[in-house]
Amino acid sequence: MAQLPAQSQAKQLAKFSEVGRKKTYKQQAQFFLNAFWPEHKEHAEDCYVYVNKFSELDAKQHEDGVSLDEFESARFLESFGQAMTVLERRAALKEIDVDTDNKMSFLEYAVWKYKASIDELMARPQGTNEELEQAQAALTEVQKEIRKIEDKKASLEEKAKGDGVKAKSAKNELEQLLAADQMPLRKKVISAEAAVRIAQKKGNQQAQGALWWINRELEEAKKYKPRGGVKHF
Repeated sequence: MAQLPAQSQAKQLAKFSEVGRKKTYKQQAQFFLNAFWPEHKEHAEDCYVYVNKFSELDAKQHEDGVSLDEFESARFLESFGQAMTVLERRAALKEIDVDTDNKMSFLEYAVWKYKASIDELMARPQGTNEELEQAQAALTEVQKEIRKIEDKKASLEEKAKGDGVKAKSAKNELEQLLAADQMPLRKKVISAEAAVRIAQKKGNQQAQGALWWINRELEEAKKYKPRGGVKHF
């Protein structure tokens, strides 16, 4: 790709920084994969793992976060076998932190990790369509239902502490919840699967990363059991 004039590069960098400061880790990953699907689709699962680690390490926002501070960023690099001296780590973080805000967004990490061009990333289109939005909405309903079950489980676990009558009643209700056939959840999963299939048939080439991500999260949600608890999805 031809080198952009300095003014255009500055505008692209400003747009890049805005994405990294406003979109969540997951949204940043979808943005990156949408743009570079032909080149990096084989790295989609790695990006999924990286995003979950970003969320785990973000002490303030978790999955709703947008960037890690210097300490959290160092822990992230260490988590994936990138052992460095203190000086090497500081040098790497300085290189990753292209907008010099002393933080590391997922987008910054992905560009550094895969040696991608920011200019090209920002120049490529980001697509969506009604089918994709419906698939995301259906997945969101599945995730809401899982959180509803988890919230109820947490409440019952708290009430079940102790030996009184109320605690015993809560323990019985908790066991029923853990053993129950989660019909509302199963129905929502079926609806989400249908919506994903429709979106896949539509095949928006500018949103392949987002579509992959929706399907990946749905596959994780399908494994959910109240007794096992929530895993990243």
